[in-house]
This record gives sequence, structure tokens and C-alpha cells, in this order.
Amino acid sequence: MSFRKLTTLFGVFLLSVPQVFAQDAASDESADEIETVVVTATRRETDIMDTPLAISAITDEDLVKYGLSNIKDLSYAIPGLSIQNSTDTNAPIITLRGVRSNNVTEVGDPAVGIHVDGIYAARPQAAAALMFDLERAELLRGPQGTLYGRNSIVGTLNIITAKPNLEVQGGSVTLERGRFNQEAIRGHYNLPINDRFALRFAFMDETKDSYLTGYYDGSQPDWRWVPDSVRAQYTPITDQSQKVTGTDYQWYLGCQSWQAGCWADPGWQLGLPQTKVKADPADFYNNIDNSAFRLSALYVIDETSDLNVSVERYNDDGAGWTNVYSCELMRNRTGKLMGDPAVYPANTCTDLQGTEDRYTAYVNVPGKISMNIDSLRVIYNKDLGDYELSAKLGSQVLDQYSQFDIDGAANAGYDMAFVIEDYTAKSTVIDVELKNKSEDLAWVIGAFYMKEDNDMLAFFHATFNGDDIFDQPNREIESTAVFGQATYKINDKLFGTIGIRYTEDEKSDVGGKNWSCSVWNSCYPSTEIWGNRFSFLPNLNALAPNFHVAGGQYAGVNCEAGGGPYGGGPYFGGTGCMVQSTSNDVAASYDSTDWRLGLDYDVSDNAFVYGYVATGFKSGSITDVYVRGETTLHPEGPGSVVNTSYGPEEAITAEIGYKGRFLNNTLNFSANYYFTEYDGKQFTGNVPVDVVTATEYNRETEQVEEVQNIVTIWGTQNFGKQEMSGLELEFDWIAYEGGRLSGWATFMDTEVVDDYITQWYYGQDAQFGRADYAQSIANVPENAVNLKGNEAPYSPDVAVTLNYEHTFNLGAYGQLVPSVKVHWQSEDYLSIWNADKHVNDAGGYGTGFSGNGDYVDLPGYFADPVEQFGDNRDSWHMIDFVLTYRPAGNASWYAQAFVYNVEDEEIAWFRAVEAGQPRGSYSAPRQYGIRVGYYW
Repeated sequence: MSFRKLTTLFGVFLLSVPQVFAQDAASDESADEIETVVVTATRRETDIMDTPLAISAITDEDLVKYGLSNIKDLSYAIPGLSIQNSTDTNAPIITLRGVRSNNVTEVGDPAVGIHVDGIYAARPQAAAALMFDLERAELLRGPQGTLYGRNSIVGTLNIITAKPNLEVQGGSVTLERGRFNQEAIRGHYNLPINDRFALRFAFMDETKDSYLTGYYDGSQPDWRWVPDSVRAQYTPITDQSQKVTGTDYQWYLGCQSWQAGCWADPGWQLGLPQTKVKADPADFYNNIDNSAFRLSALYVIDETSDLNVSVERYNDDGAGWTNVYSCELMRNRTGKLMGDPAVYPANTCTDLQGTEDRYTAYVNVPGKISMNIDSLRVIYNKDLGDYELSAKLGSQVLDQYSQFDIDGAANAGYDMAFVIEDYTAKSTVIDVELKNKSEDLAWVIGAFYMKEDNDMLAFFHATFNGDDIFDQPNREIESTAVFGQATYKINDKLFGTIGIRYTEDEKSDVGGKNWSCSVWNSCYPSTEIWGNRFSFLPNLNALAPNFHVAGGQYAGVNCEAGGGPYGGGPYFGGTGCMVQSTSNDVAASYDSTDWRLGLDYDVSDNAFVYGYVATGFKSGSITDVYVRGETTLHPEGPGSVVNTSYGPEEAITAEIGYKGRFLNNTLNFSANYYFTEYDGKQFTGNVPVDVVTATEYNRETEQVEEVQNIVTIWGTQNFGKQEMSGLELEFDWIAYEGGRLSGWATFMDTEVVDDYITQWYYGQDAQFGRADYAQSIANVPENAVNLKGNEAPYSPDVAVTLNYEHTFNLGAYGQLVPSVKVHWQSEDYLSIWNADKHVNDAGGYGTGFSGNGDYVDLPGYFADPVEQFGDNRDSWHMIDFVLTYRPAGNASWYAQAFVYNVEDEEIAWFRAVEAGQPRGSYSAPRQYGIRVGYYW
């Protein structure tokens, strides 16, 4: 939908709505009124329908009813919002109005700021801990650069926890049991100690088995993470019929006499294919195992001041998330083969995993998320007569160990994993504000300070290559800001707002280093170094997964220079002795002045229109510093430095909106249209930084040969301007006595409007036809693409959610309330690549390589039809159903039966390509269960 069409549509809409509803102003006065929802979006308590912002609020009752137990469950529950799960850090990746950030490392920042009781949360992982015992969750859409600042370039999520009450002693407990052995308990207890001091304790605990059918795969060669009890069950496959997965045909497993076309030299093979062991779903990927508690205290110091203190702890002991095959894209593939020689079909999920059931996973690294988050929040409020002072302090410590299987058997030739060995993030936030109480000129001024210290040790593992170790003991972020905003009453109907904020961010890395423990520097065992190739896997599996961290540079082992296995160098002391690859001492600073101008006009006592223009800012960041070594072929030569730090994002948004109450307060309706210019999008992926010479053993010639390797680092780049526009509608209507209908609709248009030429990073290894992976990621013209004209991911043209409930009064038997929620949206993209827009581009698929001077461009940009691997998602829908029973009278309990994803839809939340195989994460299967709540 074009900008002009949306503007015209919204203008007509604003003119017509007040007249339409005015005709029905005298409707049934006996109907219940819609309750008032109070929000703090403007740093003042205001009615959501009187707040000149696009804002949605979800109450604690709604969170429980629809099973929204963490921030990721809010995806598609609010207009324009989509949330995915990162596999490595377990941080949510939030997309709002087409703006997102997929950099969830310790130096990355989200596109949507997260606040708890108005206090900024430095790490997005913290949001997972907070969705229990709440007053509400508020999502402010559009730049919040003046009042909320940091990382609020497209919006802010403010989670408001329930506070101690001085007047009520009592509590609640909710029990839940559902499919996949789901068990949950939530509760709270409020205790007034006296008329000035009260305590509130809240807790939650939830476990749920994985909905995946998981297997530990003995044919994947690295068994070091697999429990001994599982390893003991592996046995060699002795018959062709026992082979069920693509890993059973890998080159490193050699062959047996029953295999046709046996190629292997018995001295070359590393092992034999092995059987699979079914995993316990209680501790397999995509399970749930978390708990939390919160202790809050309210102390009324005197008649003009109070102090609220909250202590919170969250534990996540789940197995994390893994991707599965995109079977729907693979069913019509032909010509894919596996084995050595490649004679076995590798087209479908049945070929690769023995079944078309996408909820199947074969791994050799059990998932593990061991994460604890401890939080302290202190809020001091002081009434100064004509003014109010609020001072907020937040402190948070995150500790995490995690491990996950990257390829899930799709790329067994590399057999990859990522491990966060030890990660600690400590943050302190101070937020002070002073505001007046005048209605003629309402202003607020304040200051903000945040400091975050990150200490991370992690490594990337590839079984046949080695490990890359990332040691970042002191990565620091410091942010300061001052802000102010004022609203002036121009007359009884017209109000003007102006706001401004100045921000400075400083980021530094002191002592950070990256290390290499590879086959080529003798730190990591290899088939050639260890002579008898058949002993490689047993010897490798005898080592601890983190042998290079436990030994070598970390334990004072003598790792002085020595000879390499091929007579080259520099090679160092041996197994476990790492070689430093980068030194990351770097610092950068960023600053921005953001502003807001707005006008509000009261159309009537129950309706108003608003408009504003506002800016948003997200700072750039530091990343690893790469220094080219002696083996570089880069023209800048050895010692040249590649600083991969990146710049900030900036946005400016113009928005007009309408809010009104109608039909004797039985209908709330709001609408808004926005247009955003978004510049400098931060895009994270593999960035080529060098071409180096190396030696490689050629198993056919049995000679050591010199080869060229492309060196990449995981980095972030900025690209050109995007434009986003959209119309958002929300309503809540008590249609008749006992009947309620609510929902929302969005209409979005997004586009990259500037040229942005970059390397293609979506399935390029399989789709470009290069001789090796290094050629497919090299910085050469045939690997480039212009993303101009692409659409932002997770930005459907149309999305609609409807909620309907009806209350059946059963007299002395109580009430029965069925509720149904339906979500539908049109097709969209799951990445910025928009593969189907580039099928006829020049370059891409071809023979040869321009680096060797023999590249020939073949028809089409890809080797395969885009329908077999692309990142576009078809339109989809999902239905949830909840049935609530409440006894008659003032009974203190209720019961619910629920079914989420009623039709058992399989919806792609994310998709990527691994070694030519499309994989992704998908919606959970149908979930059903019962819930009982008791309160006193």
C-alpha cells in the first residue's frame, strides 16, 4: 500500500469516525462500561485513551489467560510487534514496525528499549524474567527518544510490576497442567505490616517437555558434550537399512563391504556410522524449565514521601532453542545427493532424517541454558508541594553458561557448536526526574546514567577445523543523558508539546582478545597430526570440550614456539595451546540530540486527535579488531588493521492519531498513521576481512598443498535509508450485555530506498556454485547484491487480530465464558534478503571464480528455484481458545481450559540456510491444558 493511499485513507477516516459514532451516542446506558487503563507512557499517570501516543497495554489477567509467560509470548499480541528467540544468548530479538536488531551479543543493542517500573534494563535477556505478578505491560510505538532515550528508536516496552498494598492482606495461587507435561505455578502474597509498611512476595515456576522428537546422533563425530550414559548406547551400524540420517553418509565415516561403490581407504576413514539414541524430552531443546521470585517492600516515610524496594531472581535451566528442517520447502527438490561418492538422494526431510515430521532434531551437543539474573530496584518518590521528585536505582547481575548445536546435523562436515563458557553482565542504572503539577504547563525534566560491565568467555567450534575463542574480560558501556519535555495548554481544546534529550554513550574493550585453536597451529588435534586416522575420533573425544580454555594460555602451560606438523610456522606448544588472532583494545563514543514536537486537539469530551514529529537514536558499537598477519594476501599487507566498529542508527517519525470513547463508554477506538525515515540500519553477519595462505592435506594426492582461505568475523555494518509507513487500528467494544469484541489491524509498507551493495549471505554456499565455501563469501563482484527495493522483515502488508468472548450466566451455577482469539496476516519476509526479488540479478550462480580470473555468470542468481530455500513466508493464521468458569457469588476461585494453536498450524518464525538445507524455527504444536486459580 503506497504512502499516498494510506494518507488519503486515514484522512477520510479521521473525518468520518466522530460523525458515525455521534449518531449512536444515546445507545443503551445499562451496558457495562469499559474499564479505565492507567499508563505511565508520559512519565505521568494518564488514561490510555487520553495519552497522545500509539500505546497498547496488556493486563496481568490477559497474560495469564493466553499463556503469555515471557516476553517472547507477546509476539503478534500487539500491533506491529514480532519477537523471535536467539539460540546463543537466549535473548529476545524484537521487531516493531519493521525495525529490529539481530545483534544480541554483549556489544549489541535492541531496537526496542525495555524498562521495568520505569528503570532501563540493560540486557534484553532480563525481560524473560518479568512476566509474572504484573499490573500491566505497556508497549509504546514510535520513537521515545526524549523521555525514554536509550535504544528506544522505534518504541519502548515498560513492564509494571504489582506493588505492595497497605490495605489488603491476601494472595493468590494459580496452578496449570498441560500437554507435553507442562506444569506451572504462579502466586503472590501481600502482607501489610502496619499502616506505613507492606511486603509483597511473588513467585513462578514452570516446566514443560520439548515438543521435538530429539535424538543424540552417534554419526556426528564429536561426542564430548553427550552424557556418558548416551555414549554407552551408541553401536556401529552394520546394515544399510539402519541408516536413517544424512550424517550416516558423511565422508569421514568411510564405508563397509555392504556399501555399493565403496571408495574409502581403510587407513583414511575416521570411524563407522553409529546408531541414534532418543533424547529425554524433559531436557531437550525447546523445553521450558524456569523459575523466579520477587520480594517487594513499600515504606511510607512520611505524608510526602515513600520508598519502594524490589529484589528479584530469575533462573532459566532450560535447553535453549534449536532450528529444524523446513520440510515444506524441500518436498519438491530433485537432484540433491549425499555420500562419498554422492549416490544417495538428499532431497527431502525423509532422505535427511527419515521422516517428514519437521519437529524432529538430531544433535550431538545437548542444549543448555544455565542463566541467573539477580535484580534490585529502588524507587524513591517525594511530594514537594507544587512539584514531584522521583529517583530510581536499578542494579542487575546476569550470569550465564550456555551451549547449543549450530547445524543440527545439516552441516555434519563442519559439525558446529557455540559455547558461552562464562558470561557475567553487571549493570547500574540511575534515573531522576522532577515534574510539576500544573495543568496549564505540565513539564518534566530529568537525568539518566547507566554503566554496564561485561565479562565473557566463549568459543565457536567446528569439529574438523578447531575452535575460535573469544575472551572479553572488560567490555564496558557507559551512557549519560539529560532530558526535558513540556506540554502547554494553548486553549481549552489545543495542547502543544516540546521535548529534547541529549545522550552520550561510551563503549570500550580493555584486554579483549580472540584466540585460535585450530588444526593449523597444532592446538587442535587433526587426522594428519595424529597419524593413525582411525584414532582421531577416540582421541578427540577423550578431551574436554573446553580443553583449550582449561590448558594452554589459561593454565600457565609452556606454549613456546615449536615446529608445526608440516614444517611451517608459527606453530606453538601443542594440544591446548592457543594462538592469539586479534587484540580488541578499542573505544568509541557516540552522542545525539533527540527532540519531539506535538499537538493535541480535543474533538469532543470523549475524543481527540494528535500529531507529532519525533526522532530516535541507537548508538553504534565496538567489535573485534582484526590485524592482518604474515600470511595475508591483502594489498595493505601484514600489520594492517581492520576496525569493524559500526555507526549509529537514526530515525525520524511523523505520526497523526485519533482516540475516542463512544456508545456510553462501551467502545474504545484508536487509530494512527505513521511515516518513518530510518537511516544507518545495523546489519549483523559474517564480514570478510582478509585472504590468507594456509596449508591443507590433500587426501587424494597425499600431499600438503598451499591454499587460500577467506577470513571472516561476526560483525555489524550500517546500510542505507529505509522508509516505513503504516496505519494501526485498535478497538475494544462491549457489544452487548455479556459480549465483548476487541482487536487490532495494521497496514504496513516498508522499503530500502537507498542503494546498498553488499555481499549475499543467504544460502550462498549452495546457490552460487563455487568450488568451495571461501569463494562464496569472498569480496568479489559476483557475490554482491543491491538491497534497494527490499522490504523489512516481519512487516506484513496487513495483519489482524480479533478477540471475542461471551459470558453465559448460569444463575446459581455461576458463569461460563468462552474466549477465542484469531490472528491473521498476509505474506512477509523473514530476513532482509528478500530472495525472490533477486532471482534475475547479475552475478551469483556461475562457474569459476573471478579471483582466479575464470568466473562465468550463468542464468539466474541462484542455482535452485527460490521456492526451495527462500526467506518469504506465506500468509498465515492462528486460533487460541480459552473457556473460563467462575462460581456464583463471591467464590474465590476460577477454572480455565485452554487450547492454543487450535488447528495445529506450523508457522515459520525464522528461516536460514545451512549447507544448502533450509532450516528454521516454527510455532509450537497445539497446546492444551487446564488452569485453576485461587485467591484470598
